[in-house]
Amino acid sequence: VKLSNVALGTAFEHMSINYLTQVYRNMVLNRQGQAGDGGIDFKGTWSIGKHHVEVLGQCKRYKRAVPAKDLREFTAATTLNNHQTTNHACLGIFVSSNGYTKQCLEEVFHSPTPLYCLHLDHSLALPINGWLNPAAKRTFPMLAMRTTLSKRGVINVLAVDQTYLDTVR
Repeated sequence: VKLSNVALGTAFEHMSINYLTQVYRNMVLNRQGQAGDGGIDFKGTWSIGKHHVEVLGQCKRYKRAVPAKDLREFTAATTLNNHQTTNHACLGIFVSSNGYTKQCLEEVFHSPTPLYCLHLDHSLALPINGWLNPAAKRTFPMLAMRTTLSKRGVINVLAVDQTYLDTVR
């Protein structure tokens, strides 16, 4: 039985949420994704020490790399949702099954919206690479990128900077 693109996308959303909540302790996410979701597939909070980070996410299971247009739509949805629901910054998490175009990653790094982009293998639920933009590093100084070795080679993954947390206690 061949699954529809909608079913495959929904399965990727569930897999992404499961990955994020298993890897990043104290992250609680709820799936929002459906027709008319306003560009937000999941929402939640991430408790990091004394900090509570609001999280808004988008998942794309494409056969190609995510184009910059999709990132712009997500940052607009994140900004709109953030203004409607909270008075503090949110971390936008964008998960892709097939990476990002060069132009998209350039926009990630220039965006004023705090963003973490994750390239997640859709068949194994393993990270392939990740990018945390400067706006996210400024807004959430307890977040950092860590270089690690995986079965696919050297990759960058999101991490909590324990040194930072120890200094603000």
